[in-house]
Amino acid sequence: MQSIDQKTYLSVVDQKLYAIRKLTKDLQRALPSQVSAQFIRALVLITSAVETFLLFRVNYLRATLGADPAELEVQIAFNARVALRILGTIHQQYLPLLHAGSRHNEYLVYPSIDRAVKLFTSEVELTLIPDFEYNYAFVGIETFALREIDKLEKHSDQATQAALAGVKKDAAAIKRWITFLHFPMADRDSALSLCILAHELAHLVDKHMGLYQELIPKELDKDSFERLVAARRSSPVQTGPGGPQLTLETLFTKAWVENQCYLACTQMLENWVREIIADILAVHAIGPACYFAFNDFFAYMGSENRSSRTHPPAAFRLLGMLDELKDMGYMISSEMVDIALTAGLQRVTSDATHLKYAEEAEVVQKTIQTNQTDLLAKIRKVTSKYSFGASRYQDSVPTVLNRLKAGIAPIEFYDEKSDVMRPASVRAILNAGWELYKTDLTSFYANFKAGGEELERLDNLNQLLFKAVEASEVKRQWR
Repeated sequence: MQSIDQKTYLSVVDQKLYAIRKLTKDLQRALPSQVSAQFIRALVLITSAVETFLLFRVNYLRATLGADPAELEVQIAFNARVALRILGTIHQQYLPLLHAGSRHNEYLVYPSIDRAVKLFTSEVELTLIPDFEYNYAFVGIETFALREIDKLEKHSDQATQAALAGVKKDAAAIKRWITFLHFPMADRDSALSLCILAHELAHLVDKHMGLYQELIPKELDKDSFERLVAARRSSPVQTGPGGPQLTLETLFTKAWVENQCYLACTQMLENWVREIIADILAVHAIGPACYFAFNDFFAYMGSENRSSRTHPPAAFRLLGMLDELKDMGYMISSEMVDIALTAGLQRVTSDATHLKYAEEAEVVQKTIQTNQTDLLAKIRKVTSKYSFGASRYQDSVPTVLNRLKAGIAPIEFYDEKSDVMRPASVRAILNAGWELYKTDLTSFYANFKAGGEELERLDNLNQLLFKAVEASEVKRQWR
């Protein structure tokens, strides 16, 4: 006999269906127009599939097990729990991703981000998610609606599967990647800081195109790996009080230790390579703005030059960005941006020379170092069409920068070649903002009354950048 009767189970499912549908509608109203439309549609389809599944299953069970009330009770309870697990997933994992609140400044850059994504694929829906943890992150959910409905089909008879077919067909039309870019709530009013979203977008490009699968080195650095294995084999193992001092070598074979080290190194190598890919893609996408944004982000985080299993040290990454910018033609002139980048390169190079790598990190660093030339060459093939090199910077940023210095939102500029006004590029706007911030804030602050707080005047710069990005995007779409 079931401790909870079938009537209670079915009633609870009905209540959860109603509550989730109501909550989904409430969250949808709080979001900017058309944001997460595909994701919300998928949630609606999943809840409809759950309702259909339970309705048909209960009717089927009552028709086939009517003569056995005890077994009927058990089977209805089981199917209700299947439905509740799916609804629990929606409530715990999916709905929190919609809790982005009402329209904020960060959504002024959303159309530009969405347009950038569409350069690579149309199979993605994008949502920006403010987070109280100070971190930027990418979450990509692939064909998740079909995945949840497939769970229901595994417990379905033919009639129930037929009833779910229509919902499944609609779910198949949902965009392949439902993507969420997390950013710190504290950065929501900073167009400068939000440049780091370019790195998170690069993770999406990498995952969608499967770049990392081709770029991860096939072999680990031999010498450092052998040192790691030798150190692990001789490492002590904790035993009880008074027990003998044991090592991994006395407990396991050399092959076992090598395998464990290999698995740890290859996972760490994949993580680091994917960060490098995203860094380099982002540098080509938005130029120096990427480096400046990460430099400030690492400073805010108080990042130390230490390795982790998921990310290379800060100096390692900043040096990689600056070296790539130099390869893109920067740091060879007396322009203010080149002076700032050159100064950064000197500092970061000094820090990078003092980096110490240990254990798996040493193996990974030496493996990447050996394969770095080939790795970068392959990434550059992807960036060749859109790279924001020094020549593009000089063609577009100075005009935008002069307007910003005067306190004017640089929405458009006069194109002498075609004798028309053209919308300023988002990349030029963001880079002009960073150059002004890093090299000549005094001229910008001179536009405002003396006595105001400096950071309030910096807010004015960010608001001009947001306005320029939004308006230039509107002009681009409607010209």
